[in-house]
Amino acid sequence: MSENTPPSAATLMTTHQRGCLLPPPEQLKSFMWTVSTCDAMFQRENAVLRAQVRDLTELLTAFDLCKLKDAHLKVVRDRTLRRDTALDRELLQVYRKEQQLQLQALHEALDGKLSKRSSGVGFGKAEKFPGQRIPSVEAEIKALRLRVEMLELEVANLHMQHELRSEATAWSGYSTAESEDGHTFQVDEPKYPSPSSATAAVELDAQHQAEVERLVQLEERASVGEEDAESARTIHKQQQQILELEKALATASAKNSVLQQQNRRFRQMATEFSRL
Repeated sequence: MSENTPPSAATLMTTHQRGCLLPPPEQLKSFMWTVSTCDAMFQRENAVLRAQVRDLTELLTAFDLCKLKDAHLKVVRDRTLRRDTALDRELLQVYRKEQQLQLQALHEALDGKLSKRSSGVGFGKAEKFPGQRIPSVEAEIKALRLRVEMLELEVANLHMQHELRSEATAWSGYSTAESEDGHTFQVDEPKYPSPSSATAAVELDAQHQAEVERLVQLEERASVGEEDAESARTIHKQQQQILELEKALATASAKNSVLQQQNRRFRQMATEFSRL
């Protein structure tokens, strides 16, 4: 259906019934289409009325040329000739252009709002699971955990090497002893590690344990900090979206009130022309 073709009663009824099932943006678009159609009908009606006024003016002018004698017709002629509709016609064109610009702005605002709402679905899903982390944070945490596991394995290897070296040094020394019949044989004399080497091994284990604990603390701090930062970013984005939606709603309400005023103005003008 083109803009210049008025809809039938059945079409309007179907549109009204369908509007009850449409989401709010679609309802607003349907309403704006109805307003545009009504304005087009009012404009056509005004054009017809102006044509009738011109015809009547020419007719009264012809009567005047024919030496009009009736007093009532003379009053009607004078009143018609004094009436100027050019200003109203120019004003109607200005309002018509303004209405087209407003409709275009409203459609652009609605399209932007729908795209933002579709992009905002991801934020709503992320809020349902606050424990989720972004992929980069998860990768960093996995890398830290792998590093901790590798350090733990290195500490375990150092423990095993220390034990093996202790056993090797314990059985490495041998001494000879003389038997009763004059034969000599070797007697194993275990050698234990010196206190200094044992202290160094304990200090090395303590350093590795401290490094492991420090990495665990860093992992916990990183996870908590990233979650707090992500929550703050999500809240900030939602606040920005709410502000944008409120601004769009205020703009749509203001433009809607202007369109209603224009509609009342057109109806008033149509009523005035119908009384002529």
